Amino acid sequence: TFAICAVLNIVTAVFVDSAFQASHQIRQVIIHEELIQKREHLSALRDLFTEMDSSGDGLLTIDEFEDRLCDERVIAFFKAMKLDVTDSRALFSLLDKDNSSQVDIVEFLEGCYQLQGESQSIDTKILRIQVTCLVDKMKSLEEMQQTLLGHSR
Repeated sequence: TFAICAVLNIVTAVFVDSAFQASHQIRQVIIHEELIQKREHLSALRDLFTEMDSSGDGLLTIDEFEDRLCDERVIAFFKAMKLDVTDSRALFSLLDKDNSSQVDIVEFLEGCYQLQGESQSIDTKILRIQVTCLVDKMKSLEEMQQTLLGHSR
């Protein structure tokens, strides 16, 4: 009976090891496929940026952005990414991280990649930008108030 237990333990160990190796290989395949998909996605975004940049200067302006959003292929591409383009100005401001009124390729790629997904993600980012603007305006008003109070004394 001891020999049977030893053989069963060896068989079990071999089975568990094989299952572990198979699981590891499956994980590696999934990671590899995900990386390929991300690379293809970023390549498609790069092509879209080039197409949208009608001036060819490597920067998107709000006018270029809105002009290209009239193209149904561009709209379909953004919809496939689950990016809501109904408010093009809000989307542009989300992509324009440095507030330069222009979006370069890095801002475009990073912004689109981060924003892709359900519209709730975009809505949250829009709200965050609006709250930041309100906070800035409140600070400005507070400074003006302090200045006015300081002059009236």
